Amino acid sequence: MDMNEMMKKAQEAAELIQKQMGEAQAKLDSLEVEGVSGGGLVKIRCTAKGRILGVAIDDSLIVPADKQILEDLVTAALIYVHILSLTLWFGGLFGYVAVVWPAIMSEADGAFPRALLARIAMRTAPWIYLGMAAAVMSLAGIWVMDAAAARTPWLIAYTLLLTALVANNVYGSVVAWPRIMLLPQRLVRREWFWFRVRMSVSLVVGLLLYSVAIITT
Repeated sequence: MDMNEMMKKAQEAAELIQKQMGEAQAKLDSLEVEGVSGGGLVKIRCTAKGRILGVAIDDSLIVPADKQILEDLVTAALIYVHILSLTLWFGGLFGYVAVVWPAIMSEADGAFPRALLARIAMRTAPWIYLGMAAAVMSLAGIWVMDAAAARTPWLIAYTLLLTALVANNVYGSVVAWPRIMLLPQRLVRREWFWFRVRMSVSLVVGLLLYSVAIITT
């Protein structure tokens, strides 16, 4: 078996594994789980992937008039978590785009500083992804807890923009960043340029969403 055939089979195996993982993830998201506490007085429905579908509190636990207050408090807490998450996400991205990357490139003396970029990314990217994940989960919680607000056009537009930013970040990490780490020096600068453009656009849109979140709370 020659090298080309081995590489082809390895690629086919990788694609099969990726397909199977995607199918497993989809099945997890379609599997509904219900958590019950207090003999059924408090129930939380979610998917096996952790997506919250609903929270139910039995009226016997609280005065009916207080139930709406409690739900409003939960929604307010989710909004607070969402804003903090955006701060972590886009604060980290601002540090990358406006401070860290320009400083590294200015000291590179013509060579592409691949190793230094990788070290910094390994230390800081997890915090950005933590903020991103918390922002997505808290926004999902707001949709569940405040059905009326979830139907407003501005929140739908906000959610779509945030989803686009998540997709851009994932693309940057899964597709663009490996190229930056592996491409030859003569090709990597073009990839790096477009990577920075996409991250800069994400930063601008993210700061806009952050401002909207602050103004509307």
